[in-house]
Amino acid sequence: MEAYDTKNGTEYLTTLKTYIQKNRSAPAAAEALHIHKSTFFYRIEKMKALFGIDITNPDDMFAYEISLKLMNISRYHRNN
Repeated sequence: MEAYDTKNGTEYLTTLKTYIQKNRSAPAAAEALHIHKSTFFYRIEKMKALFGIDITNPDDMFAYEISLKLMNISRYHRNN
């Protein structure tokens, strides 16, 4: 997803991270991203089509959250 964002100028990874950080609240994530809720849901649908992400599946969301945390840990250790 990160490579896709870089190549295509999209913000799917940021959208997913923000959604998770805002306790899986679409209105709160949209507000934090400074976008309309309909834009947020458009992005979610595109992410589902492109990457198979299903934000309604709690097991998948747990896996995404853990994966993002591991990515951050890995980046931290590479930079220090």
